Amino acid sequence: IQPYAEVTYGNVTVGAWASTGVGDTSAAADDEIDLYASYSVPLDGAISLDVGATYYHYPQGGGFLETGDGGTGSYEFSAALGFDAPLAPSVAAYYDVTLEAFTLESAIGHSLGVGEKQSLDLGATVGFVDGDGGSYEYGLASAALSHGLSDDVSVYGGVNYSLSSEDSLNFSKLIRGDGQGDLFWVGAGISAGF
Repeated sequence: IQPYAEVTYGNVTVGAWASTGVGDTSAAADDEIDLYASYSVPLDGAISLDVGATYYHYPQGGGFLETGDGGTGSYEFSAALGFDAPLAPSVAAYYDVTLEAFTLESAIGHSLGVGEKQSLDLGATVGFVDGDGGSYEYGLASAALSHGLSDDVSVYGGVNYSLSSEDSLNFSKLIRGDGQGDLFWVGAGISAGF
């Protein structure tokens, strides 16, 4: 379960995102609370630039980054370029100062209207991470069908497929020391804006 809330005022966005596991694998999938802020730098033309910072907090603690309150956490800074072009390509760079890890990521996406209130949203992401804990590559492909319940509320259901060069996927297998390099999952959600 991954609730979030976000507020944008002018060029500034602040938000919080959380994740908690359900069922047998919830003990392996540590709860996570992320607090973030970003600023959209005004640029002319078809290029956008966002700079931001995120604090990742894992309340259960016992991990590799003790925060002093029993939990663990890290700080990350980012910069992302978006292009107003077919497939809305983007490229982003992240640096986690606590983990001393650099991530480079690129993505594309497209939304197709399939009805008066429905859209099919497609996306693909590839990335590379280099840090003290090692280097690895990852990828994600997603498809979601959204339905607008009103002008401000929509629901969606989607499928996702992820790859990792480090066999770091599937929490139930990770706790047994037997992660996997690919994972398929489904999800559903509701979003409201005002």
